[in-house]
Amino acid sequence: MKSNRQNLSLLVVLVVILFALGNAIAFVLGNSHPDISSLVRSIVFVAALYGWALVRVLGNKLFALPFLGFIDFVYAVGFVSNISVAMMKISGFALGAVVAMSILGIILSVFTFIAAKNVISTQSVAHSNN
Repeated sequence: MKSNRQNLSLLVVLVVILFALGNAIAFVLGNSHPDISSLVRSIVFVAALYGWALVRVLGNKLFALPFLGFIDFVYAVGFVSNISVAMMKISGFALGAVVAMSILGIILSVFTFIAAKNVISTQSVAHSNN
């Protein structure tokens, strides 16, 4: 059970890092006068939401899985948005990096949801055995 929880935590951290990096590259290179404060707010917000969802899943709270699924969906759309912004405003290596990070982020979002289902099912089996 501990490895499932560690895998979930690692996946959440990776999704947050990929979103932050992809968003930063697309935002900074895509704007002539980027407002860094809005970039920082979006990064803090993604970290706070995923952190909150992770605590709920690991604590086996009610509606934890649907909440994480909603967050995964929202940030998967955010990754698609990063791709569209990058394709319209930047080129070269930075474009490829944003697209690759975003596609990887979408895939890891799906794996995050699957890992959360495994953690919750393992917790419910352990709880019923006690």
